[in-house]
Amino acid sequence: MIRMRDLNYTYPGYNTPPVAALRSVDLDIERGEKVVVTGPSGSGKTSLLKCINGIIPHSDRNGGTFSGEVTVGGMDTRAHPVAELSRIVGTVFQNPDHQIVTNRVDAEIAFGLENRGVPPEEIETKIRRVAKLLGIEDLLERETAELSWGEKQKVAVASVLVMEPEVVVMDEPFSGLDPASSSNLARVLDSLNDAAGVTLIVAEHRVGRLAAAADRVVVMKDGAVVYDGPPVEDLATLARSRGVVLPDAAPAIAGNDLPRRSSGAGKRPAIKAIDLVFAYPGAPVRALDGVSLKIFEGEITVVLGANGSGKSTFARHLNGLLRPDAGKILLFGEEMAGIPPRTIARRVGLVSQHADHQLFEESIADEFAFGPENTGVPASEIERRIPGVLAALGLGHIDPKTPPLRLSAGEKQRVAIGSVLIMNTPIVVLDEPTLGLDEGLKRRLAETLKEMCRQRQSVVVMTHDLEFASACADRIVSMDRGKIVCDSAGGGA
Repeated sequence: MIRMRDLNYTYPGYNTPPVAALRSVDLDIERGEKVVVTGPSGSGKTSLLKCINGIIPHSDRNGGTFSGEVTVGGMDTRAHPVAELSRIVGTVFQNPDHQIVTNRVDAEIAFGLENRGVPPEEIETKIRRVAKLLGIEDLLERETAELSWGEKQKVAVASVLVMEPEVVVMDEPFSGLDPASSSNLARVLDSLNDAAGVTLIVAEHRVGRLAAAADRVVVMKDGAVVYDGPPVEDLATLARSRGVVLPDAAPAIAGNDLPRRSSGAGKRPAIKAIDLVFAYPGAPVRALDGVSLKIFEGEITVVLGANGSGKSTFARHLNGLLRPDAGKILLFGEEMAGIPPRTIARRVGLVSQHADHQLFEESIADEFAFGPENTGVPASEIERRIPGVLAALGLGHIDPKTPPLRLSAGEKQRVAIGSVLIMNTPIVVLDEPTLGLDEGLKRRLAETLKEMCRQRQSVVVMTHDLEFASACADRIVSMDRGKIVCDSAGGGA
């Protein structure tokens, strides 16, 4: 079904030598195979998928250098445009915002079918079928702009699967999904592969059960394939022997397994949320429904919850981006509603779930400088801080003059995190900070957050990543349907 021979691709450098994303890749993928592609951030996984769907070389705006041969279903990707290849290859991108083009969920799923002239009654049947398969019937009439990252991810998957392509390539489709949704998607992919004979190529950092159910695992490092073969029982050990660190199996974190390193006793709350209520305009239910929580100084508080449980909405309340319909937030004892935004920005830094929504400067250095400059930090102090942030986040190999939006997803995520950490705010809120990060980078970020807490900063992390939560949390809070349903600190809420 897919044939690659001596595939090479090099991105142009920016004040640096060109970057080889793919090096002499030879792969054959049979019709109906399920292949998992894994490896660290920047190893070439996304570039490999873009060569299968034809985005490389046809839609590459960076002027990269392509050589070798890729055929899909007998079609040479150099000779056939992306639109033609898309009739065979369906793609789920790493960022669902790059894929969603309509305002409503049902319209989004229908979009591709309408463009192929499928009759309306058949479209309706197909939408209902794929929505049931993915468990998103309740989202069909929702506005896409109101969805959480994980909900958007499921809609993007549905919009591809409804087209019934012969080949599906998916770039980290599990990254924004809660554990239950991840398990369901894995089951869906198994059924598509077994029943419909769909050829699946899934790029993921956290392979887990996915690798065990795959026909093959391809491990990449520095643009080259370092392992291509059947899934083995101890894939992490095999990968480590090839110089690649993969995450171990996710720990169970629930109920009595919650970390109890914090009780909040004797500590001053940096933030105190009191009975927060918030609903998005036109939404049928409240996004926050009576949320009360204390965030203590010098602690890492991790907030878990299913997609749509209210985590991101709560995060945006903690720095004043959203104001509650009822209830209030106290920031170091002072009601946030009466504090000027400039003052809040000096006290609370927020790393958004979507790095692309947060990055806007022409260079990494300018991105890092923007926040401190606008809160009165002298230029000399900003220059002093930049090297330490670059080193802490593993960005030291990239020229600081590089435009952030030219970076990979994982690199953009780290720049967004750095642009907030460099401000040294007493409170830092991170919404899904590990999206696009490999195991080594997650460990480095966890150590950075712990060091911040040793300096008496307060950290709040919204995440689905149980390994990351286990590695860094002093306290774990669980949300469901806009409410806090569990708090490992006991009386801290």
